[in-house]
Amino acid sequence: MAFENWALEGWMKVGVAGTMLSQSQSMSTDFRSPRSSDLAGMGMIADMNLSAIWRFTDSLGLRVGYNVFWLTGVALAPDQWDFSAATGPGAGTGIRGTGSVFLNGANVGLEGRW
Repeated sequence: MAFENWALEGWMKVGVAGTMLSQSQSMSTDFRSPRSSDLAGMGMIADMNLSAIWRFTDSLGLRVGYNVFWLTGVALAPDQWDFSAATGPGAGTGIRGTGSVFLNGANVGLEGRW
């Protein structure tokens, strides 16, 4: 939308994607060797932006906005550590792929149009 020298724009994108999760623990002790594993899963990606633009000439403008990014179905490093003393074949090979990351922040910029 545009109003004389002002403009407002935004977007929202959402998608579902396959994920490839991987973890490894290379600590070696007397009772357990290093372990690793891989797992496929599903996750969501969401991206949203809202920006206001003030054009002070026909080709230059000041842009101020806010962005939000959300990613789900990820394996976060702190969730993967298994410090149990178990020595079985499955010990230390589980993956927790239920993590999510939420990023957001403001932006300011100079916009040039031609």
